[in-house]
Amino acid sequence: LKLKKKKRKPSGIWRYVLNETAKYLAKYDKLRFFSGVTYDQDGDGVRDSDDVIKKSDPSHLFFVPMWCENSTLIDHTSCKDIIFIPYILPLKGKNLNCLEPSEYLYDNTARMRDIELLTGIEFFTDRNIWSDVEAIQLRTLLRIR
Repeated sequence: LKLKKKKRKPSGIWRYVLNETAKYLAKYDKLRFFSGVTYDQDGDGVRDSDDVIKKSDPSHLFFVPMWCENSTLIDHTSCKDIIFIPYILPLKGKNLNCLEPSEYLYDNTARMRDIELLTGIEFFTDRNIWSDVEAIQLRTLLRIR
């Protein structure tokens, strides 16, 4: 994994993401935040091969704020009534969009299954909390306004 370090303050969409995350944290108190990079150079929605990954920079950044709807944790980290909003944002090239940050973020909302396919990470695997059916529903949920 190679990421280029840039010593700049976040701007544009990244400043908006940080501000929105701070709002979620203030509102819900306990917030989990997963993030990482993905490699999808051909844009097919599936993780690139290890050979391609070794020779390329990440193509996207994913992040998922998660919180419990009623703030009741089952095991200090998980809750049955989990709320989450997954995003996948492109990293390559200039961002030439003319949308407001909130619209741009909404346009890059994803399903947890999309993140699973791009990373190999599996979510909602604890069958003591979520049944198979519930896990599939959570993984394939696409949030709408």
